[in-house]
Amino acid sequence: MGLLKRPAIPRQEIVGTVAARGDKTDHQIGDRVGVGYLASSCRGTGGDDLCEWCKKDEGRFCPKKFVTFDSPYQGGRGGISEGGFVDRIRVYDDFAFKSK
Repeated sequence: MGLLKRPAIPRQEIVGTVAARGDKTDHQIGDRVGVGYLASSCRGTGGDDLCEWCKKDEGRFCPKKFVTFDSPYQGGRGGISEGGFVDRIRVYDDFAFKSK
């Protein structure tokens, strides 16, 4: 992170509805979920090679973390996260929690 790349109103905590899903999730299309500030870390990628922080369940310090605001999407997906005022955001399953 660093200086914002454009004018923005940050909003990190998000509640929304699952619109699309991958193969490795228990969430279903239409589920209402909440996402905190952290949307991914090396723990969420499903790999066995966890950093020292994710091994201690301290993903907020992970060097590969992805936060919900002003963070570039990783893995060649392109784009930058824009917080809770957007109409869509990509989040790993571990970081989306069912909401009522």
